[in-house]
Amino acid sequence: METSSAVMYRRKLGNGAWSAPLNLAPASTQARFPKIVAKGGDVWVVWQDERAGEQPHRPAIYLRHSADGGADWAPELQLRAIAGRAEHPVLAITAYGLPLVAWQEISAGYPFDVMAQIVGVDPEPVNLSRAGKSYHAADLIDTRSALYPASVWPTVAVADDGSMAVGWQDDRTDQDPLWTGGLGYGNGTDPDNWQIMVSTHGAYSDSWNAPVSLGANTQADRHPSLSYTNTGRLVAAWDSKALESSGANLEVLSAWSANGGLSWTAPVAVSYDAAAMSQWPKLGRGSDGQAQLVWYDSRSADWRWRVMTAELGEGGSWSAGHMLPSKGNNTWPALNNGAIVFAGTRNAQRLQRDHTQQIFYIAGFR
Repeated sequence: METSSAVMYRRKLGNGAWSAPLNLAPASTQARFPKIVAKGGDVWVVWQDERAGEQPHRPAIYLRHSADGGADWAPELQLRAIAGRAEHPVLAITAYGLPLVAWQEISAGYPFDVMAQIVGVDPEPVNLSRAGKSYHAADLIDTRSALYPASVWPTVAVADDGSMAVGWQDDRTDQDPLWTGGLGYGNGTDPDNWQIMVSTHGAYSDSWNAPVSLGANTQADRHPSLSYTNTGRLVAAWDSKALESSGANLEVLSAWSANGGLSWTAPVAVSYDAAAMSQWPKLGRGSDGQAQLVWYDSRSADWRWRVMTAELGEGGSWSAGHMLPSKGNNTWPALNNGAIVFAGTRNAQRLQRDHTQQIFYIAGFR
């Protein structure tokens, strides 16, 4: 039987009920990784789409817009299609109501790079990660000698004043990126020496600033998230581990900038527990306008994953982590304005290997 993945949309109506599911990519059988933003009546959704089929794998970036709160939708817009892969899009809505889309892409002879486009302003996407990156094909003596450092897992944030930021993880400082190894110096690193890089765009600027690197060369710093507070502070968070393939736990680190991303505080651990795995952090604004952080964590009494939260105070320090009580495994959290969503297995019927997983929503949490 032929199977497919679709981008489905539902909205909460004025009476508290939810609308019927709507497929935003009905012409596709491989629509994945949707992201959504809303401001006033404008709703934008972006996703990765392989409607041309799996051979070859050449996903494209698609965007769709509703101007009336999701009741009606304009036709799909193919934002990026290349002779390669354009994938993992992220999305934010700018202060003037236009979408900022970022994604990673790769094509023959080039490394993975992070692209960004302000739709309606930029005629073409801007490559944020290529400057300063060295890359080349393998030589004839050692096929592992190819050098293609990757810039992947983009994240975006916008400020009330119009400032914007795009972050990603980048392994250009690793001796042999992507674990390839090389003649005379070993079999490669696992994991790579990933760093967090952030490029910013001022409210009244016409271009993106050169990226700033966060993290440390002794750590694999990955899976970044960004958010602006209501006072304009730019906050970054990511998970990090020692450069060891096993036996090293992940921790959540954070840094912030008070000058639009030009300089940053030293990274600090958030709710650190040496015995716990703390990973996949997501930043957003709390109901008070300050930065709030969620992640999933293994420190529960039954060793199942739980969602944890912390808040960044006005003084620049993180609160102690708070674990959300819930049954089952709880993963992939996200938040905005104090509302938290996450995936959970609390309604699973079997103790082991039950595929039941649902999305749960908590409003007004602090």
